[in-house]
Amino acid sequence: MFFMAMGRTATLADIPAALRSLGAALPAPLRRLCGFEPQRLLLDLAGERIVAQFFDGHRAGSRQVLALDEAAADLRSLAARPLDEIVLRLGDDAVLSKELTLPNAAARALPALLPFELERLAPLPLDQLCHGHVLLAAGRPGLRVLVQMAPRAAVAAVLQRLAGFGLRPDRVIGPGEAVLFTRLNLLPGAARAADLRPIPPRRLANRAAWILAVLALAAALASPFLHLAWQSRQVQAEIAALRAQQAARQATEPLRGLQAAAAQRLQKLQALQAARPAAVLVLEALTRALPDDAWLTQLNLADGQIEIVGQARAATALVPLLEAMPMLAGVRFLTPVTRDAASGRERFHFALLLKPAGGAP
Repeated sequence: MFFMAMGRTATLADIPAALRSLGAALPAPLRRLCGFEPQRLLLDLAGERIVAQFFDGHRAGSRQVLALDEAAADLRSLAARPLDEIVLRLGDDAVLSKELTLPNAAARALPALLPFELERLAPLPLDQLCHGHVLLAAGRPGLRVLVQMAPRAAVAAVLQRLAGFGLRPDRVIGPGEAVLFTRLNLLPGAARAADLRPIPPRRLANRAAWILAVLALAAALASPFLHLAWQSRQVQAEIAALRAQQAARQATEPLRGLQAAAAQRLQKLQALQAARPAAVLVLEALTRALPDDAWLTQLNLADGQIEIVGQARAATALVPLLEAMPMLAGVRFLTPVTRDAASGRERFHFALLLKPAGGAP
């Protein structure tokens, strides 16, 4: 039933997710005994204060507000407690959060596809950012993925300051209450491996026992899963054969209505062409919208989209000015912002999406 709700055929790779769902159905004492209820310490840094809160699974404890310059002993006592995980949560002003919708077919290649999406969204080059993602949901209309990004230098400065009190977070996350209970992590891979805390012996033994139980359960379930996978391959082969036969029959039938379809397509193209503003109008609107300290070196108008390249004192400050233009439906970065060594100005490359003729987005 779990895999039917996901809308796809179960495979051996789905066993861990099924076991996590089974663990969520266990009573709380049994979940704690088996290691399904991790003990977490959540740290929220607010200026010169730090807010600490312990979590037993999803149950939140009391909040403790400590001053960084006055409570060094209390902060070190927090680090000395036996915990499964220490999580540092950054504020809205330090993290950029974006929710993406991707095709369901991208689920298996998500780690390889996300860097291309991040380059499109990020205001800085990827090597200057810490970033992480978590899959929120799968189904219609596609995969919902939450992406969070933060400047690498700012994250390193916070981690270095906490390390002085013996606090070494296992994860760094952005804002959002539910993000705490996911696997999202903004820490770079090297820092993540260096700062992981050892698992307490009791939980290590419990998890070793659970690994053995999982292996036994996987052996018991392997045969039905393999049978389902074989049946799925058979059905897909039959569907492919039927589609090939249908395509062969359609190829032998006389083609009708080509002239009407071509005429209809031509009318749509003509209407689309008429709906696009002239280049001189676009250039005039951009001249009014852009400040005096910004100039364009290139402007391309094609396929309902404008690409502009130029320089400004602060490239990111141009985005709200461009989004306020009535003829535009959206603005996005095509390349990361760079600084020109000679002029000291920032070089930008934007894509501007034009609205249809009626003005609707």
